[in-house]
Amino acid sequence: MEIFSCIVDYLDERGYVKSASMLRELIKTVSFDSTMTASELVLLKKISSCLPNKENKPALNPENEAVMENLMTRLISNPSVALSKTVDTKLDKLLQIKAFNKMISCADQLFFENESMNVSSKILQHSEREESYAESDLPSMTDESMSMQSSRSNLLGLEGNIVENVQESDADDYEEEDDPGYEAYECNEEDFPQVSKKIAAKYGFPERAIYPKKSENKDKSSSEDKKPYFPEYIKFPKGCDDFYPKDHDGTVHDAFTLKIISDRNSTGFEESKEFPIVMNSIVAGRYKIVEFLGSAAFSKAVQALDVLTNEMVCLKIIENNKDYVDQSIDEIKLLLYIKENGDLDANNILKIIDFFYHKEHLFIVTELLRDNLYEFYKYNREQEEEFYFTMGHLQRIAMQILQALNFLHNLKLIHCDLKPENVLIKSYSRCLVKVIDLGSSCYIHDHLSSYVQSRSYRAPEVILGCPYDYRIDIWSLGCILSELWTGNVLFQNDCIQGLLSRVIGITGPFPDYMLKQGRHTNNFFTKEKLLYQVVTGKGDDSAGGHKKRLLVLVPKKTSLKARLKCDDEDFVDFIKCLLELDKEKRPTAIEAMKHPWFSKKYPDGLIEHVVEAPKQVVKEKKNK
Repeated sequence: MEIFSCIVDYLDERGYVKSASMLRELIKTVSFDSTMTASELVLLKKISSCLPNKENKPALNPENEAVMENLMTRLISNPSVALSKTVDTKLDKLLQIKAFNKMISCADQLFFENESMNVSSKILQHSEREESYAESDLPSMTDESMSMQSSRSNLLGLEGNIVENVQESDADDYEEEDDPGYEAYECNEEDFPQVSKKIAAKYGFPERAIYPKKSENKDKSSSEDKKPYFPEYIKFPKGCDDFYPKDHDGTVHDAFTLKIISDRNSTGFEESKEFPIVMNSIVAGRYKIVEFLGSAAFSKAVQALDVLTNEMVCLKIIENNKDYVDQSIDEIKLLLYIKENGDLDANNILKIIDFFYHKEHLFIVTELLRDNLYEFYKYNREQEEEFYFTMGHLQRIAMQILQALNFLHNLKLIHCDLKPENVLIKSYSRCLVKVIDLGSSCYIHDHLSSYVQSRSYRAPEVILGCPYDYRIDIWSLGCILSELWTGNVLFQNDCIQGLLSRVIGITGPFPDYMLKQGRHTNNFFTKEKLLYQVVTGKGDDSAGGHKKRLLVLVPKKTSLKARLKCDDEDFVDFIKCLLELDKEKRPTAIEAMKHPWFSKKYPDGLIEHVVEAPKQVVKEKKNK
């Protein structure tokens, strides 16, 4: 009883009079098991020491207050945390204390001035069955009697308050930078429809989940963009075969030559599928290996000396796997294509030098650059005193990436995998960067896949399965710049639903037309526009030995400014434009380059701000 009395004193002291009164009444109905283990009593003592009591009556300091809130909300309501930073024991030990189990049912009232009962309790006590979902809206699951947990309910405003747009508020309910960004309500399939309706009513869905219908949105991915159309200014590399290019039934076939370099004195297969990387050895009689640079998903990279030109180059060795080789051949095709159409140095794109097949491996030779943004950011934070990614340097990096994207987009290409690892530094002192890795790139008129972009940098329209265009690259850029400024991934990728929760909490609700347009919307959203997730845990399910649960996720309220922790209003507004959730309102690369932030002067920023149309476009207009 002592710890409950301490909590009531705490609530009274902090001015939560009604909540304290309610808790006093609840305490009267709680029966305690007096048989506690020694370890449980020690743990109770630790927690009690963080609370005010008769012997320890001084006002709570911020540290003890944080301890209290942490225990009562995050840890108890979210067992997935696994370890408490406050109590040096596993969380399941804490939950075994019967007194605390009794308190879970009233966790909402401890820090929320609200006369309503816990949302979970209301739903569980509701005996009437409500209208069910259509079969297409609810995953097929086995009926199991499962308990329901609710996290603190004061995250998105008082009950009955309808918040139409989260990002307009200055409130920030994230407890820390790696906060998952949502509160989860757990239930079984049988209760799922009514649970969704109850939670939707509490938090104001679906009204809160959609923008007011001001005008009918139309998909700007016009039919002409979906046709294999290339403007006259676009050129294609010429092959060595006089027969090609060949137009057959409306399809133009091109050819390029892949050199096969072999040892004249040997035949047969290689002894190993792994290409041996030996320092100072010479590959294909031309490239002397100097240093191992690193590995990627299906390739390795080494620094090599080109004995023909006496210049350092990067040698990319593709793994001996047909699918990887096929994808790399596609990348070679696109690298040759963009090289044919402009100055790659001026447009900040990686330059290809050579490519060949040797010892059962495909090699791509490119110019040698420095660290990627991800690796250099880590090194800069850990090893260097002076922070490199200042506002001025971010301005330079953003402009260079936009120039690269503008160049690619005017060639009808979407990069499709823009992330910190795919932006390499060319010069540290001059803050020059280049965009690399066109292995996932595609033409705008290709059959666009839903499996593009790395998850944390994936545009919402891709996740939902909506039609998309060049502007998915713009979204990725917004994520990259946010990460470089804060050091934290803006949209964490623990799961798709969690990522979408952060997207909604930070940038605002999805436009209704995107939810209707998305092929995958039903995989993530309920009828009330609430996010849900199917999770599986160990259990005694006769079918597969696992229990299945449904989680309804309510995004926490925050804002982009709160996540960026930045006072530069122009920068925050620029990132907000790049992360425009409505894909039709998001700027193109050339439009983003005209944002006022680029006109702002920083000591280490852009020297001059000039936005030019690509040379190809200028030539085309002159011809007209």
